[in-house]
Amino acid sequence: AILESCISFAGQEVMANVTDDVARQLRTGQLQRSNVTEASIKRLICSKLEIMVAKDCPGLLVDLREYPSFADAATAGYRINGNQIVLTQSGSDKTFTTSPGLAESINMLRVFYKWPVMTDL
Repeated sequence: AILESCISFAGQEVMANVTDDVARQLRTGQLQRSNVTEASIKRLICSKLEIMVAKDCPGLLVDLREYPSFADAATAGYRINGNQIVLTQSGSDKTFTTSPGLAESINMLRVFYKWPVMTDL
């Protein structure tokens, strides 16, 4: 269990770092809106995450969306329903999407990975 916890923590750190890198590329315009798709975002994240997880990152989920205000972005959340991650916004359920805004818009990139538990105690 200790070894699995360490590997899980390391995976979390790698995922946080690559998410920050992708978000920075979006903010600075290195990733152009017209080229951003769910597959392209997953590919960028998975290329760094594959060192810790299975090939093609089967448990990877991404949500990239534009918000009209920071207050609206602050109401974004999620909950676990059974084995599924459900995105929420002001109490309503939302589906995962990849729809970045234009330059100078408010965007949020959320990344989830369903980490398999190997030593369930």
